[in-house]
Amino acid sequence: MGMFFSSLHFRRRLSLSRERVAEAVCAAWEQQGYRRTDSPGEAALTLDLLGSDDSAWFSLQSEDLDFSDFKSIRELAAPLSRKLKTAVLAISCADSDYLFLNWIDEAAGLDAWANVGRCPGRVPRRTGFSAWKKIVPNLAAFQQAIKADYLFAEESLHALATILDLPEAQTLPSPEPDPLAMRLYFACPNAPASQGHPRLEVTLYNRALCQPGKSTHVTALNRGDASKGLAVVFTGPWVENDEIHITDVQLESRMDRSPRSIQPLTLEKVRDEKGNWVLMAKVPQFPLPVPRKMLSTIKQLKEDFSRSFLVRFTPEGESRKYLDINVFFVPLEELAGQCGWCVWAGYPSKEAYIRSYNEGWSKHPEAHVQQLNPEDYDL
Repeated sequence: MGMFFSSLHFRRRLSLSRERVAEAVCAAWEQQGYRRTDSPGEAALTLDLLGSDDSAWFSLQSEDLDFSDFKSIRELAAPLSRKLKTAVLAISCADSDYLFLNWIDEAAGLDAWANVGRCPGRVPRRTGFSAWKKIVPNLAAFQQAIKADYLFAEESLHALATILDLPEAQTLPSPEPDPLAMRLYFACPNAPASQGHPRLEVTLYNRALCQPGKSTHVTALNRGDASKGLAVVFTGPWVENDEIHITDVQLESRMDRSPRSIQPLTLEKVRDEKGNWVLMAKVPQFPLPVPRKMLSTIKQLKEDFSRSFLVRFTPEGESRKYLDINVFFVPLEELAGQCGWCVWAGYPSKEAYIRSYNEGWSKHPEAHVQQLNPEDYDL
């Protein structure tokens, strides 16, 4: 998978300072319902502001920035250009196949667009190279950099950054936080996380029975209010006597990013409120965002996927009890919003699940390998 990233850049003019840019950026996100916070643990959105007061550009970077919706760029950049009285440049890259630049300068009446490569399903805006005449000092060099062939679209930024007098390091995401960056934290939109009422549900329901030594996963999504804090819980009669060992447990989120956010989990054996033994891991600061409402079904599916999360794990031990592996996602601020997974959920019995599973594989070339024997499991 290629690179996905978006960034926003502010041309430094006259006495424009980094603090002034930060003030305008914070106001823009607060208008969207976010709440500024000084606590990294409370943050659902983190923005890094790069560049010093003697830089040619100030740059805003974050893995949370997403300019996949072209309309949203102008809605964000145009007010910032007016407020700061400077040019704002948006850069976005999709899967290393497609990269675009959108230069907006409200005072000069400029809205210029250029793109490198192609991205299926996306129709770019078009302004023509003439829109860049008043922007770049060498239009021919700019055209050549845009039209050149690249293995990865982001490679174009080496030449484009030079032409635009923009430090190349400020155009690409860094694997490590820049120690000189001003970091801005924002809590979940609309309300403090502590007031949220999340409602989790299992998505992309995994109907494959767990196999010894093989990784599997369960995916979920928040359909309620934005919140934070999550517990991942494994239950079943096998927990008390450690008949199954759950290993290599990790929580994955930011599903549309490459790489995803991956957090290893350590399970603890504890008793639940009914006195039953369970395996549990708590992640107090884990954000539970809510997907935005999209008009397009395809866009809604993509939005839901980007906001979903999953737990990946590998079972070892007594395979007769694998039908009794249950996984629960529990929001720490609203226990009633939890959801759970069991491979045979929705069937009247374990036997019914096995019959349905075997019927589904009956015409497959590897049916003899994939068939489940009821005698191999505790029913």
